[in-house]
Amino acid sequence: MTKNIRRLSQADFYRLCELIKDRDIQDLEGKTYQQVADETSAELGTPVSAKSVEKASDLSGVAWRTRTSAQQLPTKERVAELENQVRQLVKMIAQKDIVACWDLVTSLCGLGAFAKQLADHVDVRRELDGLHLDLAPELAHLATDVALKELVNKVRYFVGIEFGDVTLNANKRRG
Repeated sequence: MTKNIRRLSQADFYRLCELIKDRDIQDLEGKTYQQVADETSAELGTPVSAKSVEKASDLSGVAWRTRTSAQQLPTKERVAELENQVRQLVKMIAQKDIVACWDLVTSLCGLGAFAKQLADHVDVRRELDGLHLDLAPELAHLATDVALKELVNKVRYFVGIEFGDVTLNANKRRG
């Protein structure tokens, strides 16, 4: 149901501007123009529209982060649900083409610093016998057994498939 609100008189509009200027910005933060209109209507003694509040805030130089009812912030549960859906989509795609998804998978699977650095510097090839990771000779120091084991285990666990043997060749020039 829409309220039929008459246009404010010039005097009421300027009183509205002063009311908005006098309000604490923390009090306004996150409120819609309609919420502020409802609150100031009682103070002015006349109905105030959301559009009038918007114009008065612009004229007064008072800005706050507003949101309309259609822009309600998602709940933590909804954010977690969406993040989970993204992870599931990444897994599905990675199962088909781990090479194309390598950077995304390694950023999402929770690697430690050394394993992440190794993952960031290898070229990945998938062949019939498994996955081949090529590393430039000058980066051979990244190829520790611990980093490689963590990288392989976490990627396998995240993607949820076996992709055969994983070999690391630290003598290849990156192309």
